Amino acid sequence: MIKKTQLLVLLLMALSFGKAVAQKSAFADAYLLVFEEQYSKVSALQASLQGAEQDFISGEVAFRKGDVKGAQDFFNKAAGDVKSPWGFIGLGRIALKNGDAKSATENFDKAVKNGKKNSAVYETVARVCLSMATPDTANAAKYLAKGLDVDSKYAPFQTLKGDLSAVKGDFGAAANDYERAMYFDPKNTEAPRKLGVLYNRAKNYQGGLAALKKSIENNPDQITVYKNLGDLYYTFGKYADAEENYKIYLDRCEKTADDLERYSFILFFNKKYKESSEVLDQLLAKGAAESVLYRVKGYVACENGDVKEGLSYMQKFFASHNPDKFLPSDYGYYGKLLSKDGQDSLAAANYEKATVLDSTKMEYFEELAKIYSKTKRHADAIRVYNQMIVLKADPATINFNIGKEYYFLGESLKAKTPVTNGTVKPEVAEAYKGAIAAFAEVQKYSPDFSGGYLWAGRVNSLLDSEATTTAAKESYEKALEVLQKGDKEKGKKSIMECYRYLGSYYFLNSERAANGQKDELKKQAIANFEQILVIDPNDAQAKDVVSKLKK
Repeated sequence: MIKKTQLLVLLLMALSFGKAVAQKSAFADAYLLVFEEQYSKVSALQASLQGAEQDFISGEVAFRKGDVKGAQDFFNKAAGDVKSPWGFIGLGRIALKNGDAKSATENFDKAVKNGKKNSAVYETVARVCLSMATPDTANAAKYLAKGLDVDSKYAPFQTLKGDLSAVKGDFGAAANDYERAMYFDPKNTEAPRKLGVLYNRAKNYQGGLAALKKSIENNPDQITVYKNLGDLYYTFGKYADAEENYKIYLDRCEKTADDLERYSFILFFNKKYKESSEVLDQLLAKGAAESVLYRVKGYVACENGDVKEGLSYMQKFFASHNPDKFLPSDYGYYGKLLSKDGQDSLAAANYEKATVLDSTKMEYFEELAKIYSKTKRHADAIRVYNQMIVLKADPATINFNIGKEYYFLGESLKAKTPVTNGTVKPEVAEAYKGAIAAFAEVQKYSPDFSGGYLWAGRVNSLLDSEATTTAAKESYEKALEVLQKGDKEKGKKSIMECYRYLGSYYFLNSERAANGQKDELKKQAIANFEQILVIDPNDAQAKDVVSKLKK
């Protein structure tokens, strides 16, 4: 039977344990808020803490704000309670900051000695080690292992194991660790949040979304998870959802320049250019001079059509930003602004840089090819269009553009080396053959598109100006067949072109034909020119040719 004194001791132990649990919970909540940089909320919780715990939290806040001296003073004060672990954990942090690994280990060992059975102590040491600018993975792993010996089912240990795995680049192990933490504590908010961030990095949208929503379900009043969810939506181009969640985050958090900067990006990509610009103006008014602000201002100006202002911002950006951190979109937007300003050569150079950094974005290649075509750099345009085929652009459209660029290349070469005695120069012929090959691809991928046949007929007729082969004739006949099935009024100019070539083809061949064939070929020539007159009775050339041939 339990004696009265034993009962009293047990009751006191229970009360002490209940108090320790309450303090541990308040301390844990406060410490997580420190990591979220929600310092005003930390202050509210600190009232429920006492002594070394309160001083440690104050020291952590000071440290994370960059006040290392103030942090050390708080940690020294906390270490004045030689039986408490917290001050020694703080002093271990200062030692790590100073590169004194030996002193750090000594202080951490004192901390765990004072809290041998307290899982929160091992957890906090590991958090400190992993939160350094250069994470101390060795000590984090060491004290996590010790903590797991104390309580292998303590969920924060599994979360921190996941953090350690992620730092080491073992993301599969990290995901398993976060899942294990959620198993041990289904109401855990930190593990699913970190799992969601991990999935986002792995471009796993559905996994990330499910994990982050689970974290919110467990605690909708938390803060950072809405930023994480906004980042997930931003990564996958869901800018309206990104804006909604970032707004929740910003309404609750102590806003930093980085937060506002990201929010301005989200607003920009959500096509809210005015609102994005207003956020950036707030940052610039507060003295923020980060080059990325000029970046977004330049982007916004470009979208708003303010070319001169956009160029000014982008020039400031390129002059002040780290060249190793330029984005493909920096060159893309700068190229767009330069193009609008008529600076085609510089625009092309920037689009080229954009395609090097992002060889998957079709828009850069399209704009680059247009500039090269406009500036008569046809060989470069062909090169860019061929890159677009590799990117799986529509093969009919791209080959049609390639064919035209080869045609224009041939025309420009012909102007420099004109045809003599009816002979096409080899370099001109090569360009024309490139065009014909491209138009053949158009015909293959889009057999009901008359343009592929029409342009093939034009180029073949240039290669064979005397109509000694049937290549151009066959192309024009196929074009005519397709055109006759479509809107004849809309396609009448092309239809007339087909009849005009076919009439010329038969006339030229009638001139070379033997007497038995001559009249028949002339009849076919007349018939084709008469078809032109059916469409346009006033076509002077057709009237003249028909009149002469009939005589």
